[in-house]
Amino acid sequence: MKINAKNLPKKEEDIQQFLVDYFSGKDIRILEQDDNYIDVLLSNHESSDYYIDPRILEGLKWWDKNIMIKQIPDQFRNLVKYQLSLNDNWTIYSWSLWLEKRLLENDVPNEIVILHIDDHTDCMPPLLFKKDNLFINPFNNEEVNLFNPNTVRRAIESGAISIGSFMTLFLHSMPRIQFRHLMPKHRLSKAQVSGKVNRGFLSDETIQPYQERPLLSFSPSEGIKSNLEYSVFTEVDDFLKDISSTASILLHVDMDYFNNRFDGDSDWRSHEFNHDPSAEIVYKNIEETFSTIEKSNITKRIENYTVALSPGFFPVEFWKESVSIINRVLIEKS
Repeated sequence: MKINAKNLPKKEEDIQQFLVDYFSGKDIRILEQDDNYIDVLLSNHESSDYYIDPRILEGLKWWDKNIMIKQIPDQFRNLVKYQLSLNDNWTIYSWSLWLEKRLLENDVPNEIVILHIDDHTDCMPPLLFKKDNLFINPFNNEEVNLFNPNTVRRAIESGAISIGSFMTLFLHSMPRIQFRHLMPKHRLSKAQVSGKVNRGFLSDETIQPYQERPLLSFSPSEGIKSNLEYSVFTEVDDFLKDISSTASILLHVDMDYFNNRFDGDSDWRSHEFNHDPSAEIVYKNIEETFSTIEKSNITKRIENYTVALSPGFFPVEFWKESVSIINRVLIEKS
């Protein structure tokens, strides 16, 4: 893929970091470079170092002994009651399958409640370009349509929808959403403000001139109702209260809500604070959170359930027992 050199940092040492941030989740190799263009080759990471967690290979062996590091971004499976994935961007693929089904039933939802349990908002701008009222995947020039799951899947596989950016496309595409976010208490001081979600666009000429990518911002509601609302919670009971009785409910759980030791950062040990509770606390909180949801009066209204293990964020040492607890609560006790 060719990149216009004029849009890159001037210092050579800053170019690689720019490319890493721009092509999120991809391994980047510069093939050719001159004053006008840089030609890069993108691929999935093959080194376990990328995922930071020293036990990542142990986690893969548990997940599927036949897969390699470079296959991590492609991993998801449908269990009895929920989709389980490694990376969290597969959430929007599950939502797309759900929307396709609703469309075929001639019952497209007018109002959606997203129950988002996560250490992050996942509202970064995806690498999609606006064209009229469509969003285009620049890797294959295909429209990414939430009612066509194959286009969403290809956007995930290409890197156009990366981890941390899947929510943005969904909030740009659906007419009325209440976005409810349960986050750890330590995140509250840096949380987005509860209120309204604003759709916008980010100018981008890195690959193609005069392009715009979907962007979200947050602002207080100031007493005015909005079709896109964001609410922050730190207690699961409050999180499940006062949900519209007519809305379709989607539940997404990123397991880094329970422990985010690495936070995707190889320098995690130098962080002022690490969200790294003990195994005993992690398992207790998982059991209590999923049980509270299952016992709530909205559990039968949840139409789509996704869980992501988030390698490089949620430590591998918790994966097996955590999934066992979730299965026990969602499947064996139901």
